[in-house]
Amino acid sequence: MKADTAYSLEADEVVTIKLHVLPQDRQTFDFGFITPDNTFHFTSGSEGSIKTNIQIEDTGKYYFAVRNNL
Repeated sequence: MKADTAYSLEADEVVTIKLHVLPQDRQTFDFGFITPDNTFHFTSGSEGSIKTNIQIEDTGKYYFAVRNNL
């Protein structure tokens, strides 16, 4: 699922993403940003709370996205 709103981010900016997943039933998913060139850069996660930092490579508009891996 891709967010409707883009974030304007600068090169070398670091974005922190914190997620809490419920229910905790061994789901796996990918989350991160879709870049201006439409590439999905993601971190994989599973049940519980997850925190990651993503460093932005290029200035532009980025969309937060989550992919469920059922």
